[in-house]
This record gives sequence, C-alpha cells and structure tokens, in this order.
Amino acid sequence: MNKLKFTLYIFVSLTNIFLFAQNRCVVKVEGKYGYIDTLGHIVIPIIYDSGLQFSEGLAAVKCNEKWGYIDTNGIFVIQPIFQGTESFKEGCAIVWIKDDSISKSGVINKRGRWIIKPKYKIISHQNEGFVSVVENEKMAYFDLTKRKFITKFIYDNDESWCFSEGLAMVKIGKFYGFINRIGKIVIEPKYGQVGRMQFSNGLASVRDEKSGLWGYINRKGKKVIDFKYNEADEFKEKIAWVQNTHGSLRYAIDTLGNRLFELNVNYAWGFKNGLCGVTIDKKHGVIDSYGKWVVEPIYDWLHVFYSDGWIAFFNRIDDQAKWGILNINGKEILPAMYSNIVKNDGDCILPEIYVGDCQNDVNNCKRGYANLRGEIIWQPTD
Repeated sequence: MNKLKFTLYIFVSLTNIFLFAQNRCVVKVEGKYGYIDTLGHIVIPIIYDSGLQFSEGLAAVKCNEKWGYIDTNGIFVIQPIFQGTESFKEGCAIVWIKDDSISKSGVINKRGRWIIKPKYKIISHQNEGFVSVVENEKMAYFDLTKRKFITKFIYDNDESWCFSEGLAMVKIGKFYGFINRIGKIVIEPKYGQVGRMQFSNGLASVRDEKSGLWGYINRKGKKVIDFKYNEADEFKEKIAWVQNTHGSLRYAIDTLGNRLFELNVNYAWGFKNGLCGVTIDKKHGVIDSYGKWVVEPIYDWLHVFYSDGWIAFFNRIDDQAKWGILNINGKEILPAMYSNIVKNDGDCILPEIYVGDCQNDVNNCKRGYANLRGEIIWQPTD
C-alpha cells in the first residue's frame, strides 16, 4: 500500500470511528430517559423525563414539563422552553408552546431562533425546505430558506401535501393540481385524485375525473402514460406497480408504460436499492428489479429497511406475532422472539427491539437494541 492510499485509509477509518462513536440511541430505565452508544455504553445520563432519538446531531429531551434539545455530549444547545417538539429535519424543527392555554406552533433553527414564530394552529408536511401552515382551517405554504409565505391561506388542509421533486399537490374545490416553489399553479387542478407520493422519478400518478382511471403525468403536466389503470402506484427506481382491473393482481411497468415483468403479487411496497417487499397469497417476501425472489414469500409480514441492509419479519407463533431480523439475503440473524422490531427515523443506526404488549403502542413495551450481527446491545428496559 503506497503512502497516499495508506493516508486515505487511515482518514476514512478514523472518520468512521468518529461517526460510530458519536452515534446515540435513546433508552428508558425506570421511567427516565438517557442515551447509549452503539456498543451499549451509557454516554448521556438517564435523567430526563422523556426523550426522542437524535436527528441531525440533536435530540429533544423533556425536563420539568418542558422540552429542549441536547447535543451528543448531553449539553443543552436549545434550552427546555417548549411544550412539545419534533426532531430536526433539514436544519429545522417544528415546536409548539402554550399561549393562554392554546398550543401554537412555530419553527426553529439549530440555534433555537425562530424561523416561524409560534402563532399558528398547525405546522406540518416539512420537506424540501417548505412547510404547510394552518390557520382558520385553511393552509398556506412557507419557504423556510427565504423565510416567507409563498401562498395565501387558501388551500384545504386535509387535501394538500408536502413538496416532492419541487412541486406540491393542492386541492381547489373538487380537484387536485400542483404548485411550484414560488407558489404558482403549474399543473391545473383537474384531477380527481393523486398518488400518495406525488412526484417521484419525474412522474406522478393521477386519476382522470371522467374515466375514473389512472395514468401518469410529468412535472409539466403532460400525460406520459395513458389513463388505463384501476390502480397506479408511484415510481421508485423507475419501476411502478399497476393494476388493469379491480381486484386483479399487480404487474410492474417502466417510465414509458412498458410492462417489465408479471408477478401475481397482491401488494408491493416499491423498489429501493434494487429490492421490493411484496405480498403474494397472504405471504410476504422480497424480489429484485427483475422480478426474481431474493426472499421467498414464507413470512406473515416483513418490512425491508433498505438503507441499512436488513429486514424485520414476523410469523405467528401460538397466535402471537413474533418478530425477528433477516439480512438482505434472507438469512436469519435474529430469531422470531420479539413483540416488535422497528428502525427509528433518527441518527441511531441500531434496530429497536421490543418485548411486552405492543399491539396498540410500542410505548407500552420495553425497548432494547440489537446489531446486525444478531447481538443484543441493550436488553429491553422500561
């Protein structure tokens, strides 16, 4: 190994070690919250009344009925003054305070400064640097970067959604259309329904009001794939699942509408990293982008966590759902013995494992952590 390669190797190794060491996962012990590292060592004392997972290097914790944010060393960088908080995303977090017994929402940055002052009923749908803001039962869009509203409060709150690939779905009257980043309507509201993910891979599935059938449009509103499906999912990795008739089984198409392969699946999650979880005859498995089985459909349920290369699955054992973990090749690395297994949305890279009665709420269970070698890092505690 030459000197340059050796130097790069040392740099990458030290960087990985640093990032690994900075990883934090929330734990609960006897009603108090703290944080461990990925080896199971307590690195932030278990002293908080409540706590969320770290996200973008900060975690929301609760002290004396108020929420604030700590860094990975356990130091408050935003003091606990909020009634409630959400995790940071894209450098911003939605928080709320109580004003005359009424909760008001706002948005802060990582220094705790207001981007939107707390005076609105609801702030949600944070994505691509925008949020939706609700006041007097109507919604408007706010640009977090430019710190200004791009629309007036004119849209139906329950029928509008977050930005996706630079466009956001809005409803005017009975129909759906799209606005751009400056709030201008660029696709006229004339569709009876829009797919749940809106735009992905440059296309959106929309339902024609006259025929009641689904097709696909591009970001200019031009029809790319004809209205001929009874169901049409969003594209992921340039593959979408569609149905021709009610009750029929799905098949995969490309972005030109060409049929890629036929597989009699009852349901499909969508592709990511070349894999897709599917349901067939009430059993669940995983296929690749050629329609070939990677994990045979033998499980009562599963969920693929593509970015980390693992699959949570469960089978019913003695009429109880028991969860375990497979690797991306379908090999069992943690046996089916847990009440639930999930991947958190924050910085913690460890799968969360639960024991207890989790049918309605995982917060009723004891939480622990495992790694992808099947080792228990933190035994479930409450």
